[in-house]
Order: sequence, then structure tokens, then C-alpha cells
Amino acid sequence: MLLVTGGAGFIGSNVVAGLNEAGRADIAVCDELGSGQKWRNLAKRQLADIVPPQALTSWLDERKLDAIIHLGAISDTTATDADLVVETNFRLSLRLLDWCTATRTPFIYASSAATYGAACGGDCRCRRNGRGSSSSTCSGPMSIIRAR
Repeated sequence: MLLVTGGAGFIGSNVVAGLNEAGRADIAVCDELGSGQKWRNLAKRQLADIVPPQALTSWLDERKLDAIIHLGAISDTTATDADLVVETNFRLSLRLLDWCTATRTPFIYASSAATYGAACGGDCRCRRNGRGSSSSTCSGPMSIIRAR
């Protein structure tokens, strides 16, 4: 079985589709479907399970997986709850890596959460050099957890 975190998002659901096309139907998706239209990304996919993020730790107990493909994150670059972003985008990744290391399970990690959006809106002080900058010259990510 494979676990795809963030599997209901745009990238994750396309990874799931590719796995289905490759003949894999033993896929569990960990994601928050919410009340919006996100569930539609999985409507035509073959899945073994859908795991809510808050149940992931207990779901992993005593489980053997072929791999974890970790795409799950808060990708909203305007998120303001730094504690939630750190917990979701950083600490969860570490816990999954620790679990994979302990169980000798391959861990595939990809993140676009820290790369979307300009660090400056054009009239702010550039976070990279401290000088005023336009968005065309300061194009770093603007999320709370971002590449340095």
C-alpha cells in the first residue's frame, strides 16, 4: 500500500491518477476534504482508504507501507497561523520521516508550499536585502516557512 499525503490537492490527485494508471489501486490518501469541491479531485480515483490528517498517527500504527509520498502542506501563502503552519508543514514532515526511518519505508517528499508568491508586493522592503524593491526584483517565496 502507498500513502499519499495531500492526495486530494491538485498535485496530489494527479500523482494518485498516475499511480492508478500504472496499475496501483492500493493507495491511501491523507487530506482534509472539507466542505468545498476538493473531494472532486478524487472522485474518479481508485483508493483503498481516505485518512483524515488528525487520524494519521494512529492509522500508521502497526501498518506496513510500500512508500509514503508526502505532498501534504498548508500551501496558502497568506496563512497567518504560524503555529499551525509549523506543525503541519514542518513537524508533521519530521514525524513522517521518523516513522519511515524506523520502519525502513521509502519517503518521497515534494513541496510547492514554500515557493509560491513574491516576498515583496512592490512597495515593501525586500526581505532578502532590506532595501525597497519591486516584485520583479524580489521574487522569493512569501509563505511563513520559506526557502532561504
